[in-house]
Amino acid sequence: MPDQQMPNPYAPPKSDATSDDVGVGIAAFPRHSTLWLLAVSVVTLGIYSYYWSYDRSRMLNRLLPQNPVPPLVWQVAIGAQLLNVVSDIPAAVFPSIYWPDELGIAIATLALVANVVWTFAMRNRLNVLVGATRDSEKWFHAVFALLLSSLYLCYKINRNIEFAHARS
Repeated sequence: MPDQQMPNPYAPPKSDATSDDVGVGIAAFPRHSTLWLLAVSVVTLGIYSYYWSYDRSRMLNRLLPQNPVPPLVWQVAIGAQLLNVVSDIPAAVFPSIYWPDELGIAIATLALVANVVWTFAMRNRLNVLVGATRDSEKWFHAVFALLLSSLYLCYKINRNIEFAHARS
């Protein structure tokens, strides 16, 4: 028996903790009131909705590591929005100084486009996560995602959590 090694009692257990059922993954998301998201976003001038989207993107990336929301997407969206806010400060503080409107419009457009791309990246991955098809109640619709962004995603995540709990 000297050739045989004893297993290490202090070693972590070896098991596969992954699941093939992608619909179960939505239960990893915390329920978050859509009205609360709206209220806090209004009070923080939209900053909280960016934090909420960033936090949910990180959760999605942990749940779907094979198809993550690219970090560049949210980095550009947040950076463009910050640049948009910062670029408005000189015009508000010093109204007599000329600030080219075209530059402000270009920055605001970049922020809007980046936010839409980010929302759709999240939407697509959420549809994969819940295993939704276009005709199912679980489906995250494009038009609502475009119009309501994080508010719609929050609402649909909550609905899909309810579906997941009803199945179990």
